Amino acid sequence: MSLILFKKKNFGGESHHVTKSHGNLRVTPVGYRTRSLMMSSGDDRALVFSKKMYRGKVAFIRGIQDVPDSADTFFKPLRAVRVDSFRLYLNVTVVCSDGDFPGSWTGRQDAIASIDAAIDWANRIWGRGMLWLERRKTEVHDAPRTFELKWPFPKIPPQWKQPGMIDVVFVNRIGRRNTVARRYPPLIGTTICVGRVVKRGEVKDELMGYSLAHELGHYLGIEHPSSRDDPRNLMCRGNPVSLDPENIQLLQGQIERVHQVLAAHAGRKVERHN
Repeated sequence: MSLILFKKKNFGGESHHVTKSHGNLRVTPVGYRTRSLMMSSGDDRALVFSKKMYRGKVAFIRGIQDVPDSADTFFKPLRAVRVDSFRLYLNVTVVCSDGDFPGSWTGRQDAIASIDAAIDWANRIWGRGMLWLERRKTEVHDAPRTFELKWPFPKIPPQWKQPGMIDVVFVNRIGRRNTVARRYPPLIGTTICVGRVVKRGEVKDELMGYSLAHELGHYLGIEHPSSRDDPRNLMCRGNPVSLDPENIQLLQGQIERVHQVLAAHAGRKVERHN
């Protein structure tokens, strides 16, 4: 990690080379008086916060840059800094109908392998924004009415939800159109639903991953206008221009918005695990 914090403006006074995340900068030589910073590697990313334990205002910094006065560029004071990703735990539910799994999945292990591939795809996007998705719990339920979500959408049973995790439900099909995924507040709460089949056939793992990543963006507070109508942006409305993660973008403002939502989350229940 190439991030260096300085106690005075214009890179003066005591300094601290950041090698790990600090929920409280008071324990470092710069304390709460950080006024400037340098990052000398194009591959590095960091989050700085105005309050302890990664709360308050947040700024996302990446790549090579010198900030002679953090109060002018970000805010004052800086009280926490994050250099590793926040981990978001997923509570995954797979919905069957009379023993049939969504799409051509032949059983639990086949479904999990496909879902993990989709999660890995989503991590290639959100990893750039210092978020990491981890499947923590997986359940299979037989529920014919929920196997294909059609209007009026059924509510997700409370027992399918898990406190402190993001609930992701995989079903056979969603709605009447070529829809792969949706987030349904308030119909079924803050739950992400991903379909395995659309009218034109079975959904590839990569498209499930894109849809999961897109709906996660909504779950964490960013909407379609944040994409600035750039079809390469993850949050742009409509079909993706590519299923290669290298061709999908996130803007700095979108990343900051997501972490601002997490910073304001009551108790940071969904990501305060590391």
